[in-house]
Amino acid sequence: EIISQKELMVNTQTFILTEAGEKTFDLKKIMPSVNDKHLTVEYTDSPEWLMIKALPYISKYNDECVICLSSAYYANSIAASIARTNLEIRKTIDEWKSEELSQLFDSTSIDYRNTDILSRLSNLQNSDGSWSWWKGMNGSTYMTVQVLKTLLRLNLMINDEKVKKQNEQLIRRSFNFLDKETAKNVAEMKKDKFKYLPYYALDYLYCRAIAKASGTNIKSNSNADYLLKLVPEETRYD
Repeated sequence: EIISQKELMVNTQTFILTEAGEKTFDLKKIMPSVNDKHLTVEYTDSPEWLMIKALPYISKYNDECVICLSSAYYANSIAASIARTNLEIRKTIDEWKSEELSQLFDSTSIDYRNTDILSRLSNLQNSDGSWSWWKGMNGSTYMTVQVLKTLLRLNLMINDEKVKKQNEQLIRRSFNFLDKETAKNVAEMKKDKFKYLPYYALDYLYCRAIAKASGTNIKSNSNADYLLKLVPEETRYD
């Protein structure tokens, strides 16, 4: 049997209509010259439903890598929050009779599922606070930032004290690692008189900003203050 080298590609383009009128799109940009084409146009007057419909897919982890697990934890935590706090959405889901959504929002299994995912995710955090992409791999600054952003965004989005408590130690240990890494990087920058903001620094500063916005306690940091001064004025919003 010969396996085809073709792979299904899905290209999307969002559009927003806030008043009566027309919008014109160049479909060639999202549908290149190929033989097999299929166009789907989806419209909703409540964009938040697009997020809810995507939750079942995100909530399942096909691999036990740190990105898959943190995304699944994020999606399941949002679903749990919606199930507890928004009865109208839950009622609508029941009326849709969507098996995937009904399973996701099943209150009898959602806490168990999330506890299991959080346990698997926690096993990928190393003793120095860094996160590994896969179990057994070295800790990665990039992976640590990605997981930290996910946890902080979750805290900010649902503002649930129970979830914040679950995330507290993971977040604190992540910041401990990133603070030390940033201290080393800033020292090298000062030594080399490097006056431009490195790529990793924006993510680090972003994590600190989300932490502050979500009420997460973080230590003041002279290295963060030094990096912040290097951010061009046109990119800063007070």
